[in-house]
Amino acid sequence: MKTVDNYIDQINPDFIPVVLKLRSILINTLPGIKEKISYGIPFYYYYGPICYINVRKNYVDLGFTKGYALTNRLNILDMKNRKQVASMKFYKEKDINEGFIKEILIEAASINEFQALIKKR
Repeated sequence: MKTVDNYIDQINPDFIPVVLKLRSILINTLPGIKEKISYGIPFYYYYGPICYINVRKNYVDLGFTKGYALTNRLNILDMKNRKQVASMKFYKEKDINEGFIKEILIEAASINEFQALIKKR
């Protein structure tokens, strides 16, 4: 079974610091977040799928699976003509604003928790 570490070992070395930084932010911001490979890339789960990290040819994409429901008050998420997913592009580790990502992640986690609670009823 492929792991996130296996995925990182196979990506362009230029993007490894970006992926490691994003991974660290996700894991350290949400205790209980789970990571696994889905669709060939790292997905993160918290009361269901919450986000993914996808290394593209020229950048790293951090996508939020319920991007349509996020307020995007910082106006940094791009829907790219998609109906559900909103994402951010990172080219270098220095492009990462940890505070912004934490804010979006916490909002996304709240949405997932709320939807899980409603499903239980």
